This record gives sequence, C-alpha cells and structure tokens, in this order.
Amino acid sequence: MSLFDKDGIDNHIDNSWLTNYLVSKGLNFIDKRDKGGSLWVVGGNELNPIFKELATKDIYFQFTSKGSRSTKNQPGWYMK
Repeated sequence: MSLFDKDGIDNHIDNSWLTNYLVSKGLNFIDKRDKGGSLWVVGGNELNPIFKELATKDIYFQFTSKGSRSTKNQPGWYMK
C-alpha cells in the first residue's frame, strides 16, 4: 500500500497514513478529529507545495493566517 492508497480506510479518524505522511515531511501537526475537531498543520505559505500534492489525491487543506486555539494563533492549514 502506498502512502496515498486510501483502500480500506472508511473514516477520517483512521487516517494514520496521512499523519505518517505529515511526519515524514517533518511537519508539526495537531489532530483533534477524534473530538470532532480538525487536523491542523502549523506553518505558512511555504507548505503550499505539500498541500498541492495532497490535493491531487483529493485531500484538501485550507489555510488561515490567524491559525486557531489549536495552533496557538500561529498560521496553519486545516482539514475536518
């Protein structure tokens, strides 16, 4: 199974392959999906190439320069 192979994954909470991918890229992330929240990746526009690559696999993150409480108001990318 490749890093982007989603076969057998039936919900967002069980996406350990995605978190493994983020770890492999050295990204700092906060995963609150198990509590109904979002998966946050701390960082700015320098991460855009990573999220463009994920978008080609139908995995979409949105950017906010204001971040959230989860990112301690640092810029971040998030997905539900």
